[in-house]
Amino acid sequence: SPRQLSSALFVLGCVKAQEADAEAAASRRRAMHEIAARYLKKALKLELDESRHGQANYLLGRSLVRSGQAQEAIRVLEESLNDPEQPAAEIHSLLVIAHLDGREPDLKSALRHNEIVLADPTLDDAKRQHATIVSAEAMIRLGRRSAARELLQQLQADGVEEANRVLTSGRIDLAEAEEAPVDSKERAELLQRAQEQLQLVAQLDTTHGRPTRQAALDEWARIVPRLEEA
Repeated sequence: SPRQLSSALFVLGCVKAQEADAEAAASRRRAMHEIAARYLKKALKLELDESRHGQANYLLGRSLVRSGQAQEAIRVLEESLNDPEQPAAEIHSLLVIAHLDGREPDLKSALRHNEIVLADPTLDDAKRQHATIVSAEAMIRLGRRSAARELLQQLQADGVEEANRVLTSGRIDLAEAEEAPVDSKERAELLQRAQEQLQLVAQLDTTHGRPTRQAALDEWARIVPRLEEA
């Protein structure tokens, strides 16, 4: 029956999402979350028990985000917030990712959801560090550089998040340098400080992952040409 089929598809979606989380390879995780999303979509279209809708929407939204379909995830994640049994803090974190994804990100909505994440007293320190940096990055893109700088200065981070904090701080200096007069002392000082911070990222990021690559790209694409102009 449609009810039995929807229940079976719901279980398959839950299992596949759990298996996806356990996958070591990013490409495999993405593909398996995509399969999980298909199962869960079909379950919701059929006669899935009403008591399961909140969980199904949460898992569907999560798998949509994890499989690169973030924009589609927004509606179902927002619906899942209506179920108090679902993990609200994680859902708001997923909505931050979803609103930042795509060519036209909704920065204000992302920042609003991230403020809810940061207000959670149970949030562990590593996640709080990451969420704070995400807020700073959104503020920069909204033109609120002073607020972003203040937020980063207050943050006590470690490991890769300290690398991300320094990277973001360097980007603020770089953005301000690009707006300063070409021959000004202020511009030269900002460029130098930005370069020093971007070079520091590789020392802080011991695995030489994403922060290191982004810092190197910013230095060679945005700082070196400007230093050569001077």
